Amino acid sequence: NKCTEEMGALFRKGQTFRGFTVMMIAAMHTNGTWVLKACAKEDKSKMNEQSKADLQELADTLGMDVDHDILTDSGFTPLMLAVMFGPPKSVKVLIEHGANKELHTTHGFNAAEFAKHRNDETINSHLRANRAYCQSYCSVM
Repeated sequence: NKCTEEMGALFRKGQTFRGFTVMMIAAMHTNGTWVLKACAKEDKSKMNEQSKADLQELADTLGMDVDHDILTDSGFTPLMLAVMFGPPKSVKVLIEHGANKELHTTHGFNAAEFAKHRNDETINSHLRANRAYCQSYCSVM
C-alpha cells in the first residue's frame, strides 16, 4: 500500500512535523492506529521517544486548544499525546506495544496525569489495565 510505504519512509528517516515524530502525530490522529502498529513493529525503541519541541508551534498550526502550562512543556511521548488528543484506541495500541506509562515531560507530567484532565474512562482503563496485572504478578515474583 502506497500510504504504508510513504509513512514507513518518513518513519525510517526520522522526519518530524513541527518537532514531532510520525508516531507522535499518528498517536493524535483519529485513524492513526495503523501507523502506530506498523512503526512499533519496525522499531519499538521509537515507542518512547520524547519530543524535543514544546507544543506551542504544533498547537498553533493545528488550532489545538491547550493550556499554557502544556504549551511550554516538552518531552512528550506518543502515549502522552494520544492520552491528551488521540482516540482511546491509540492509547490501547501504544500500551500493547510497550509504551512506558511512567515517563515524564520536562515539567514533570506523565500519561496518567494527562488522563486525569481529559477525564475519559476508556483511556483511564487502558492505563490501569496492565498496571493491575503487573502489580499482582510482580508481587508473586
